[in-house]
Amino acid sequence: MSALKTGQLVIKGKGGQTRAIDLSAKQRGIITDNLNYARCSGRYPRDYLISGSEKGGVQREKRSLQNWMSYNRKYFMVENREDLYEDGKKKRTETISWHSLRHTYAQRTYEEALKERPRRARKIVSENLGHHRTEVTRIYLADKSKKK
Repeated sequence: MSALKTGQLVIKGKGGQTRAIDLSAKQRGIITDNLNYARCSGRYPRDYLISGSEKGGVQREKRSLQNWMSYNRKYFMVENREDLYEDGKKKRTETISWHSLRHTYAQRTYEEALKERPRRARKIVSENLGHHRTEVTRIYLADKSKKK
């Protein structure tokens, strides 16, 4: 609810570091839909959104989501992914993980930022990922940032 009010999602990352990420209209819609779902499911503002508050609930849900990604990857991954590789780079595999979603997020955010703020695009992605260094962000963007 706070993110919808401020337009920024506050994330707590490694080492307790917090950062605020500006929300797009699409992201605001996703949060609104999830909050409506939570209300319809009888959850209260202080409850976890995707799990109950019982011990181990969040970890159990994370494992469940990871399993869902594995079983349904064919619906959102590039076909023949393992055939797409560049000389000197590690071959892509059929697996998908939270970290691969982070790479996808970085690349999509970069593409959007290029449209609105091209000179700051790499910096925006760097801040959103919590690196604060554009050199590290280049890894996530692969060859996308070389062209721009």
